[in-house]
Amino acid sequence: MITVTDLSKSFRGFQALDNISFDIQPREVVSIIGPSGSGKSTLLRTLNLLVVPDAGKISIGNASIDAQHLDRKQVNTLRRKSSMVFQHYNLFRNKTALENITEVLRFARKLGRKEADEKALEYLHRVGLHDKASSYPAMLSGGQQQRVGIARALSLEPEVILMDEPTSSLDPEMRRGVLKLIAEIATQNITMAIVTHEMNFAREISNRLFFMEQGKIIAQGAPDEISLGKAGSRINAFVNDYEI
Repeated sequence: MITVTDLSKSFRGFQALDNISFDIQPREVVSIIGPSGSGKSTLLRTLNLLVVPDAGKISIGNASIDAQHLDRKQVNTLRRKSSMVFQHYNLFRNKTALENITEVLRFARKLGRKEADEKALEYLHRVGLHDKASSYPAMLSGGQQQRVGIARALSLEPEVILMDEPTSSLDPEMRRGVLKLIAEIATQNITMAIVTHEMNFAREISNRLFFMEQGKIIAQGAPDEISLGKAGSRINAFVNDYEI
């Protein structure tokens, strides 16, 4: 499903990603953990080419790019394979919950207004917000705004969902509701890659964990392999700090 080979990215001399390679299988849920500044979000954003890598290859399904030979058509094809859920929701403030979804469907999927409205309402219903379709982001709680963001990502019906710290901006009560929703989505055979500091959550929903530090994936494995102290002292110290 996802194959990454020798992926690198630097920002003004800082090596954010350092020659990373990995695979994620269809319907697999992978959580990417590690200390702040380790490259987790940069890695996730390169998969959707929101950040363009300096070197390396990315394949999602039958779409592939080589960072050193980028072609606009290939870039657009790869981007259509995935959708993002952002840390700060990234909603249009001047559009309703419904319009935040229909705008993307009409632009990215070229749907007509009626079909886009129907699909947007369907996905708002799935995340429990069908009664908030006409509400603007300022009228919604943080948890509700993130649910709109999740509905928007799901409505594109991508092959892969990418989530970048989807609960980090939420208070504990709202966080629980969004985590429950993500856990439900994870049971629906959708391929997912999630950057998170929610260690217990990552262990419960993931097939594998990737541990990143200094721009590298320094360990990967089943959650119990990481959380039960089988992955090395550095990772054990990090995991223990988060009380897995």
